[in-house]
Amino acid sequence: MAVLSPRLTMFIRAAALTLMTLSVAAVMPGTATAAPPEGLKDKYIVVLKDTVGKSRGVADEHARNHQVKVSRVYSHALKGYAAEIPAGRLIALQHDP
Repeated sequence: MAVLSPRLTMFIRAAALTLMTLSVAAVMPGTATAAPPEGLKDKYIVVLKDTVGKSRGVADEHARNHQVKVSRVYSHALKGYAAEIPAGRLIALQHDP
């Protein structure tokens, strides 16, 4: 029977622990299925396409057409806005060209 060096033994144990951790993580549900934290229900950051002219104009249009309550408009790092969007309006908003 071969005797393993302490260093190799430690490596094998670390590898086994890593594999066990990854196996457990693979079967656990992700955070996408978890309920949102208190106070964040129906709140989203909407990211618009780069081809959109002005973020403010689209945010205002979505507020009128989809009952969106816009709280902040972004136009520098990305084009978009933060808003409270009723669950019943979310799918329609996602399909708005």
